[in-house]
Amino acid sequence: MSSFLAVTTYEVGRYAQVVLICSIPVIVLTVSGILWVHYRRRKKLDPIEAQLRETIHQKIKLEAMENEFKQNETDVRYLQDMLQEKQLQIEFLQNQLSQRIRNFHEVEAREEQIRQDIRQKEALLAELEVKLQQQAGFLTGLQEQLAQGIEQLKGGREKNSPLVAVG
Repeated sequence: MSSFLAVTTYEVGRYAQVVLICSIPVIVLTVSGILWVHYRRRKKLDPIEAQLRETIHQKIKLEAMENEFKQNETDVRYLQDMLQEKQLQIEFLQNQLSQRIRNFHEVEAREEQIRQDIRQKEALLAELEVKLQQQAGFLTGLQEQLAQGIEQLKGGREKNSPLVAVG
């Protein structure tokens, strides 16, 4: 009995080689059969299954288009809001610019009025200076006449002469 159980590793290796060599064609045939059945089935779809797949495909396309439409609608609303905001900003800036131009013209008008007032005042000042010089000349003449009258009075007291009015 012990000789029957005595199997060498060489014999086990040879046995494994035979099993492997015999199983390779079986594995290849099995995989080929599975692939053939799978692809044959795929090529010959059931009309209901084909219609179902087409319906699912159309629903997916429809949902994608709806999502894209919603996104576009959101983008359009966003852009409209931005446009409205920019228009409000432009209107505000135009009002600011109009106000600044109006203020500038008012300042120019006031400045021109002030210049005219200054010219009028300078002309009046020159006129008053001329009158002042005339009055100063008149006063100087009066002072001279007064001085002469005082001298005549002093001289007349000494001479007792009557007063003569000068004027």
